[in-house]
Amino acid sequence: MTTSGEKNKNSIGQVSLGDRNALLNKDGKGQFISLLRKQDELSFTKEPCHYIGSNNLKASLAKIKNYNIASDYRRAFLELNSVEIAYLSFIGRFASVLYPQIITEHRSFSDIFGPYQSRKTNHYLNHLCALGLIEKYRYFHPIIEQKINFYTLSGDGYRLLTYVYGPKLHLLHPNMFFKFKDGYHIRFWQIVDLYEAINEIPGLAKYNTYFAGTSQLKLPMSPLQFSLEIAHNSFKNYIVYSMLQTDRLDYYQRLLIDYFQFQAALSEQGNSNFLPDFPDGETILTFYVPTIATAKRMVSALGVALSRVKFQFIVSIQIKNAGFDHAFYQIEEDENGVKQLVNEPLLNIQNIAYYSEEQPKQEGDKLHESQA
Repeated sequence: MTTSGEKNKNSIGQVSLGDRNALLNKDGKGQFISLLRKQDELSFTKEPCHYIGSNNLKASLAKIKNYNIASDYRRAFLELNSVEIAYLSFIGRFASVLYPQIITEHRSFSDIFGPYQSRKTNHYLNHLCALGLIEKYRYFHPIIEQKINFYTLSGDGYRLLTYVYGPKLHLLHPNMFFKFKDGYHIRFWQIVDLYEAINEIPGLAKYNTYFAGTSQLKLPMSPLQFSLEIAHNSFKNYIVYSMLQTDRLDYYQRLLIDYFQFQAALSEQGNSNFLPDFPDGETILTFYVPTIATAKRMVSALGVALSRVKFQFIVSIQIKNAGFDHAFYQIEEDENGVKQLVNEPLLNIQNIAYYSEEQPKQEGDKLHESQA
């Protein structure tokens, strides 16, 4: 289990083309479950769900496993099958994960997980809850108008993964959720959606789920980085931060300044490849935003900070409307020096000969199914 990926590696957490159309259709379009409205971010509420099977609350809580010493984590890990380990690692890697996103992950890696069956997925998630390794919550999704489950690591899940795999996973400790607004979960769901989309892009060369600069030059943590082969042996690397529509923009102003200083310091050292073990190529700071309006608000508000760093937007609603290739936007100045948001489609990523072998197409499934 790892937090980085390369093509054609048959192990948990590694990128494989897997089954196509788990999230995007043949035109690269997809409705992301994390695509919500500003008012939905403001009114976000969650309900803890401790029930296990048909037990009442008290009986369910009594069934959850307790841990005292390190050997308890070892024994619990040995109780897990390979799919449960993968689910636990997936939830840990992305901090907060919706039930439909677990389904998409399973279908995207059916060569590892086997065919998706909702009954088995529910059983595996219930087992992880009974072992006290994950926390389950319910959220009323205002777009699909239905309560759906989402999952985070528990404190014991965090300690088990750290015990087994060490600190290289860079997991978010669950206690951090007490410092965040509840709507912060949407930020994690956005990153999961984007990660699952890039897994279906033929030009994907590599991804990672942690980058915070170097030991000498720190940056705010980026939860996703990926590399696309945009032409034969020509790569673009992306360092991604997700934006909510309710975010304060002064955070991003500081981020842009920090990134400018980081970029300048590495360039002075003769280092143009900021991401370790990624292909050589241009590295682009990227903001994943729900709507074009969110991107325009940032462009109009940040002023001089924008001129210091080249960056792009990936716009979620444009993946729905125009397809992944056409969701990339950058800032250009018009003849009057006014900064404008310009669509910059990614060309050829669907047509690289090296990745031209196609899987049979399948009909897309509904966004949500019977849940645990």
